[in-house]
Amino acid sequence: STRRIIDWYEYYNGNVYVAISGGKDSKVLAHLCRKTCPDIELVYVDTGLDFISVKNEAYNMANLVLRPKKTFYEIIKEKGYPIISKTVSHNVGIAQNKPDGKLAKRYFSGVMTGSMFDCTRYKWLIDAPFKFSDSCCTYMKKQPSHNYSKITGKNAIVGTMADESMLRYKNWLQNGCNAYNIENPVSAPLSFWTQQDILEYIKIHNLHIADVYGEIIEKENKLFLSGEQRTGCVFCMFGILKDSERFIRLKKIEEKRYNYIIEGGEFENGLWVPNKNGLGYWFVIDWLN
Repeated sequence: STRRIIDWYEYYNGNVYVAISGGKDSKVLAHLCRKTCPDIELVYVDTGLDFISVKNEAYNMANLVLRPKKTFYEIIKEKGYPIISKTVSHNVGIAQNKPDGKLAKRYFSGVMTGSMFDCTRYKWLIDAPFKFSDSCCTYMKKQPSHNYSKITGKNAIVGTMADESMLRYKNWLQNGCNAYNIENPVSAPLSFWTQQDILEYIKIHNLHIADVYGEIIEKENKLFLSGEQRTGCVFCMFGILKDSERFIRLKKIEEKRYNYIIEGGEFENGLWVPNKNGLGYWFVIDWLN
């Protein structure tokens, strides 16, 4: 990982930055990068969607804070809800907009059986009374970072890992840790790390992590967190099928935000959308059963 960071730093003559989130993975990445290149810049995109303790950690670390142009509320109302996974939300959203289009038929007809983009089993979601979309990641996280890269000419180093999703695993296999030849070049020097590697690094270097993670505990030669295991955007429904109690735990940690996410909502032109009382997740989750 150190070699990848040095390669990236030298290739761009030091004109690089670390995109941090305040989470445990980015804490490890920032520590590793600063050890390797002490002058490297740490940049945080404040989406307003992080756990408060994670956001506080990011502010304590960051040299610069960026903000998206749109709010999560505006994106959800305009584009749709982020549900199940990026691939599913993206493909269902396409089919909802153009049900007879070539892409809709490709993703939902079974011709891509065996591919990660095959969404045949989710075909029933096309008729949902609300819109699906993966646009929130683009507007809230990617656009501010990409705009910053364009303005400054700096290229990002991120803390993503290949074992977090099939899409990241596929991208890593295709581009390696340092992706020089893509539209938005990016370095992901932790790509081949596991969660055990992350926790071990934190323990060895005695790094402080956000309170929401709890403590690192050891059991049968494995490391565990006593609190949240992952802390992406707390408003996100990606992975909700695998972690159905996510919002129940959020209620215990940050009840006010839980209420805003779950409550509210209304029908507008036949589709369920957020309103001034909240994002209306109660209806979405209930409809999905």
